[in-house]
Amino acid sequence: MFYYLDRTDSDVFINSLMVSDVAALTSEGLSDNKDIYRSYMTENKLEVDYYRRKFEGLIDLSEKMIDVIGVDNNQQRKKFLKEDMKTAGKRTNILSTPPIYTISDELLRKILRRNDISAEDGKRIQSYIHNERDRVLSIMEHSRLEDHIPEVSRIDYDKKPVFLSLSGLFYDKDIFYTYDEYIEHLSSAQEFQDKYENYSLIVRNDLDYRNIQIFIHENEWVMISKNKSPAIHFIVRHPVMRRNLEEMLEAIAR
Repeated sequence: MFYYLDRTDSDVFINSLMVSDVAALTSEGLSDNKDIYRSYMTENKLEVDYYRRKFEGLIDLSEKMIDVIGVDNNQQRKKFLKEDMKTAGKRTNILSTPPIYTISDELLRKILRRNDISAEDGKRIQSYIHNERDRVLSIMEHSRLEDHIPEVSRIDYDKKPVFLSLSGLFYDKDIFYTYDEYIEHLSSAQEFQDKYENYSLIVRNDLDYRNIQIFIHENEWVMISKNKSPAIHFIVRHPVMRRNLEEMLEAIAR
């Protein structure tokens, strides 16, 4: 049996590739069937090298489609998010932990002390979290924000402990919760939801994101962030690529 596609357009297949020095994310699927779509992320050096060479070859054939943000160019990300918070539009986030901007200062100090974080680093972390909270509150003055997080039972936690999400700070040490601290932060996030009409927190038993977080500004951009050191962020704004990712991720968030 032999088959061919009797159509002249070139958008039958969806393919995307994102590469940094330490990780690569590739996705593929069919544009007419969003159920047939898969993504693969690797930190294997040989695979990352292959995808980097493939990426460099594609660069010669195309215009820039994504921004890859590491610690050296994080100012670019900060500027982008600062400008974006003024733009209306629903935000949907798929997170690995309760959102960092919902943690109380008291709980944060307790976690930092138990993890032996220096006073100087503690101030940096607290300042970062306060800035994130201010940014989110500014967004919610005009737009809805919806956070999806995985449900973590005691058994799940004992198998795979949860750590504070500080990828935007590029902090190089994992700061772990105890399970009781995790539950306390979850309670704070639920109180945050009760306080702000434009905010929703959805705890899901069908998510298992621990090292990846996904941020969607509907019809504007998608950002995929790797949490653990070394942190990396992929910001997708190209219309076709962004729309394909957005539709796939929105399906996950339903």
